[in-house]
Amino acid sequence: STPSLELVYVAINTTRGPLADVRVRQALNYAVDRGRIVKNLIAGRGELAAGVIPSSLPGSDTTRTGYAFDTTRARQLLREAGYPKGIDLELWTSTNPIYVRIAETLQAYLKLSGVRVKVVQRESAAAREAARKGGTDLFIKDWYADYPDAENFLYPLLHSANKGVGGNVSFYANAQFDSLVTLARREPDEAKRVALYTQADA
Repeated sequence: STPSLELVYVAINTTRGPLADVRVRQALNYAVDRGRIVKNLIAGRGELAAGVIPSSLPGSDTTRTGYAFDTTRARQLLREAGYPKGIDLELWTSTNPIYVRIAETLQAYLKLSGVRVKVVQRESAAAREAARKGGTDLFIKDWYADYPDAENFLYPLLHSANKGVGGNVSFYANAQFDSLVTLARREPDEAKRVALYTQADA
């Protein structure tokens, strides 16, 4: 085996119902023990992401830590967002056995924090199409780099110009993020470009 520039994540559709509230999205992150998933479901073959840029690429902030597993904080955030009784969501996944196992594990973790999740399994192309059309709440997605550069993660996956079919199935839109990534794509100075990508990833 050899390391690969692959990101596996849950795309949260930021436009759907409760998920439009950043506190709800943060609650979902706190509700999951990512370390245990990596250790037990994929035998430790991966590292926990603390951002979108893989740690081996320039622009990644290797000092940043990701979300801790904290169901108390998750429930608190849901209450603050106006959902003291929790929420109901659909988690879409392909029929790939490992993603199905991850989906079922996520479902169990989220339940501990009051998030009731229905797992929806579809053939890969159908699941991708639903996500691109904005028809999914949560979607387990993988992304392999076409070339080893931070731009190939930040721009297609999160820039608002790429909503839907372009790869941004989170439908994330942030003017400051867009501006930083756009500037970085045009910046000829490598050090300045990397600094812009680090800011965008933050």
